[in-house]
Amino acid sequence: MIKKSTIGLSLVSILFLGILIVMMTGGFSPQPQQRDHVHLPWLINADDDNQTKVISLSIGSQTFSEVVHTLRKLPELAIFETPKGERTIEGFFSKVRQGVLLANLVVEVDITGKNLAPLARLEQKGEPTPSGLWRWNLSKTGIVTVNQWRVWKLAYIPTTQYSTEQLLKFFGQPESKKMLGNDVKLWRYSAKGLIITEDSEGRTIFYYSSRKDFLRLEKSLSIITTPI
Repeated sequence: MIKKSTIGLSLVSILFLGILIVMMTGGFSPQPQQRDHVHLPWLINADDDNQTKVISLSIGSQTFSEVVHTLRKLPELAIFETPKGERTIEGFFSKVRQGVLLANLVVEVDITGKNLAPLARLEQKGEPTPSGLWRWNLSKTGIVTVNQWRVWKLAYIPTTQYSTEQLLKFFGQPESKKMLGNDVKLWRYSAKGLIITEDSEGRTIFYYSSRKDFLRLEKSLSIITTPI
């Protein structure tokens, strides 16, 4: 569930994660310069049911370590739990600049069938967050393990606001529109593995998954929707 402003992680764990990624990937070696349009969030390739390609990522097929290496930026990583006891593992990438655009990114790791007990001290009370979730930082062993797990979901949080007209121009007409609660609009693009949310103040979030995971993506927003 993407409901947070900041994910906490100790400095030691961040440094350890950085060392781990460098060891696993051979370092953040220079890559050939790419044109800015490659990183536009509305340029989406979802021809394969198992992955959606956007902003140089392959959501649904890449592992967490591969996402980190592609973005060349160290994330904050933690386990979250809802009041209902539902858990997620999320990585937060702050102020990712791709071409001319700047955004915060949140990726969610697929924990289906995974045992989370060895990853953090879950027997202890987690740290409360402003959104009502509980948070646990991962252990060093947990970070090593999670690096090999698949990333199934991406939330792209732009720092620039987009008007309704711009959203239609860039993403096209949605298949349907719904309301999340009382003040958030949801635009569905199942063929692209995309959901856009827009709140009453015009703030947008772009959510991506593979087409195979699209129903799961909808469910993960976890708020009753009504057609509009």
